[in-house]
Parts: sequence; structure tokens; C-alpha cells
Amino acid sequence: MSPELETLDQLLGGELPLVVVRGFFDEGERFEKAMAAMLCVGEIRLLIEGGEIPHRRWAELLAAARDQKCPAGVWIDITDAGIQRIGG
Repeated sequence: MSPELETLDQLLGGELPLVVVRGFFDEGERFEKAMAAMLCVGEIRLLIEGGEIPHRRWAELLAAARDQKCPAGVWIDITDAGIQRIGG
């Protein structure tokens, strides 16, 4: 299973910390590109303290996570579009 689909599958159980999701990917660059793509098409949401992180901050947070410097308190949640992608 690809790390992208693994991410969506794991998110069916609930929100996951960004640092955990980063661990599904061997390469930081693939992680960053995949998360950005999934955010853009609305399959996932980035959250902090229960609120959604604005689009303008996505690149900054994903770059930090790519380099395994994940900010504390940043989580990922699946959306209806993400559930549909994996046939859930």
C-alpha cells in the first residue's frame, strides 16, 4: 500500500499527529508533495488545537515536517473526499 493510502486508511481511526504521518514516508520530499496534494484536493485537513490551519501556513508546516522538525500540536484529519478515495 502506498504511504498516501496508508495515511488515509490510518486516519479512518481518527486524527493523527503530523509527526506520526511523516513516519509513513521514507522520503521527506515525497511526504511534503503528497500532503500538499492531498490538502489541495481536500482529502485531509491540517489542524492545530482543534482548529483548521489556514492554507497560507501549509507550506511552512509541511517543510518543517519534511525535515522531521514537526511542530507540536499539529494534527491531520481525513475529510469525506479522503474517505471516498479509499472506498470507505
